[in-house]
Amino acid sequence: MKKIISILLSVLIISSSLSSIEVTLINGKIITGSFIKHEYEEIYLSKDKELYIIGDDAISNLNYAPNEENQPIKRINYNSFKKIRRIYKKDVLTHNPEANLTIKSFSMNDEIILFEYYKMMKIQLLNGDVFVGRFLGETNTEIKLLTLNEKSFIKQNIQHIWQLTESEKTGRKAGGIVGGLIGIIMGLATAAFISLDDDGSHSTEATLVIPIFTVIGIGSGCLVGSLAGSLLANKKLVWSRN
Repeated sequence: MKKIISILLSVLIISSSLSSIEVTLINGKIITGSFIKHEYEEIYLSKDKELYIIGDDAISNLNYAPNEENQPIKRINYNSFKKIRRIYKKDVLTHNPEANLTIKSFSMNDEIILFEYYKMMKIQLLNGDVFVGRFLGETNTEIKLLTLNEKSFIKQNIQHIWQLTESEKTGRKAGGIVGGLIGIIMGLATAAFISLDDDGSHSTEATLVIPIFTVIGIGSGCLVGSLAGSLLANKKLVWSRN
């Protein structure tokens, strides 16, 4: 009897560690599975030996144990899953995201305009209204953009169309990488300098300066890169009714 109780308790402990989570997407679809972690604006969960990585922008509601919110970040063995599924807002709002990746152009008045799927587009209507979003494709009579949600614009009502560069995003990434590398180098140099006359009392300081300088470098690099990118950002007119 004691052995049976012990087995039941073990099963209970194991099952309790796999907290169930229910994710409701912005299109109403519900995905349930075992919660892994919530990090970098993404939910990680496992279901049927598959790993789901779901962006916060694709989620309308979460339902999981409150004590899971503050759990330590868990390491993931990606090789243990049969398949990895990534779901973001652009995937939820389109019926066949893989097919949409083949979209390379749209048509205006029988003219083919080169424009890749999910690139930034700016549209000005005949009444002067301006909209900016990501290109989601077209129908015979409309162009679709992803702004805060999916919008369709009648082609006959469009005056101008521009393609926007994403220099700010690129600059932020590049600046973060360069700043992080500079931070690591400066941290190592400072740590080495502290250790020159170290009698053991400054070992903690020497160890801490590396991550501190790295964080400062990444933050400064992202800021500088973002500002530089915004200054270099431009737009290219790809179609005009005139």
